[in-house]
Amino acid sequence: MLARLLDFLDGIYPSVNSRAPFFGQKLLRRVILSGIYRINNFLCWYYHNIKKKKISNPDECDYVVSLTTYPARVGNVWRVIEMAANQRGIKDKYAICLYLIESEFEGIDLPAKIKELQARGLTVKFNKENLKCHNKYFYAFKDYPEKTVITIDDDLLYNHHTISKLIEFNKKYSDCIVFNRGNLIIKDKPYKGWPFIHNMTTPCFNTFPTGVGGVLYPPNSCGSIVTNINVINQTCLRADDLWLNFNSRLKGTKVVQTDLKSTFMVLPDSNQQYALWATNNSSDSNENDKQIASISEWAKQNLNCDFFVNV
Repeated sequence: MLARLLDFLDGIYPSVNSRAPFFGQKLLRRVILSGIYRINNFLCWYYHNIKKKKISNPDECDYVVSLTTYPARVGNVWRVIEMAANQRGIKDKYAICLYLIESEFEGIDLPAKIKELQARGLTVKFNKENLKCHNKYFYAFKDYPEKTVITIDDDLLYNHHTISKLIEFNKKYSDCIVFNRGNLIIKDKPYKGWPFIHNMTTPCFNTFPTGVGGVLYPPNSCGSIVTNINVINQTCLRADDLWLNFNSRLKGTKVVQTDLKSTFMVLPDSNQQYALWATNNSSDSNENDKQIASISEWAKQNLNCDFFVNV
């Protein structure tokens, strides 16, 4: 019952937030967000201490949920993993892989909650090369090239259908990249001018999936260049979503949005000191536009196209 209430509150928040201002709207928004946070807190505690669901091994799954984190957030990421492990409406088995960087965790013991999740099947892998936000997908693409990879973030309150919806739409559009949250790409506007889209449930090229909502990538949907470390470092080390989107269009893979409604609420106690939104999409320093330009410059020199190929 609490799980249904959480998903209900999470689903109605976007509609409440998008309406024209009305008396009491601010209070209602605070009540809904507080309810989401508190119910999510309790459910994560319940899943971790009482239910203790087993997590599947990647070798026995077609789907691999991939995420990364760093020391400032590792103590809180268990909550994200528990919600990912306790999705509803999925008959398929799916694994969860947490990718960490050796140098960042040198001399740091993993939290007890992560070790407990490992005992239940969570896959934790350490790698040497730190590709920042790209760690979220890069190593999963390398480790499981024939599997469908689903990326999520380490600092969001996900509901019980975040991954379920991605897999549901993957069944309908098996050749498409599937996403929950995204923007419409407009070539002659800066990134901040790309509007949010809702229910773009027809496959297309001109939409931009944002990773915070979760994105599903079928095998080889982004081509081989996507794991070229030299180009990543040269063009967009702090913009994994841009790089993945460019590579998917370069490959000729369409994207499709699910009909999930969600707040995509950041964990209130999640460290945001190094969050990408603070620089990539801020009013002071919009790094996304600079990295779009950098990808375009490289692509023009090497592929005779720019970032907006196939838009």
